[in-house]
Amino acid sequence: MQFDIIATGMGFTEGPAWAPDGTLWHVSIPHSAIYNLAPDGTILNTVVTKGGPNGLAIAADGTIFIAQNGGAYGGAADTEPGIQTYKDGRLEYILRAAGPDAPNDLCFGPDGRLYFTDPRGDDGTDPTDPSSSRPGRLYSCERDGSDLRTEWADGPTLINGLAFNAEGDALYVLQTMTPQAIWRLPFSPSDGLGEPERLADVEGFPDGMAIDVDGNIWVASTHEDAIQVLGPDGRLIKKVRLPEHSGPANVCFGGEGLDILFVAGSEGGRILRADAEVPGLPLRG
Repeated sequence: MQFDIIATGMGFTEGPAWAPDGTLWHVSIPHSAIYNLAPDGTILNTVVTKGGPNGLAIAADGTIFIAQNGGAYGGAADTEPGIQTYKDGRLEYILRAAGPDAPNDLCFGPDGRLYFTDPRGDDGTDPTDPSSSRPGRLYSCERDGSDLRTEWADGPTLINGLAFNAEGDALYVLQTMTPQAIWRLPFSPSDGLGEPERLADVEGFPDGMAIDVDGNIWVASTHEDAIQVLGPDGRLIKKVRLPEHSGPANVCFGGEGLDILFVAGSEGGRILRADAEVPGLPLRG
């Protein structure tokens, strides 16, 4: 795959998400802002969120849901963590720090709920030593922020990216800290999430992920400057190399046919794009 750099100098980029109007949104943690880009990288809009916006999920009606870490990993300090939304020029909280310490990434479930990870702000720890950090947490809530549930109270340390599989019967959750794993939690509409099992190990400081229509898992491997593609069974299929010093933090599929891969390259504040070999899953939101 041939990657083009379409934006640069945007701080630590994260959480790219394709919007229904045919544009791309991403966050910049140190800029305390989210950016709206045309497919060629032209900046269309900048929204200051304060704190540290960390991840994005966009609903079918265009509402942007933002995982606000409150400045735990850079950005503006003294900002309340929680979940923010942005639509029609209005930024507001739907969920404030009533449990979550530093929301990181989020996605919609087949049940319509919003699921999000919380590594709890433990960023200054030894990534090779899980005992140096508190257990992470996984939450879910309704789209208005109500009915907050703790789905995994003692989850993996440095819990990070998450996505439901193609069938909608399992949630994948990434652990960035050693053992650097993908965890699989079975899901059913009647019973919710089941017991987690370790699906695969992923090298290179895995951060965020996206799922293609074949059910393959595209994982941003930050320290490898690569995207690791794994099958639904956790088997490594291939590694897609990016330009050196890209530091991929997260990925998403976009374009009219969801056949373009966008990458948030945290080093140099880059956004990269390439023609994907297979389309990604459409929005569940």
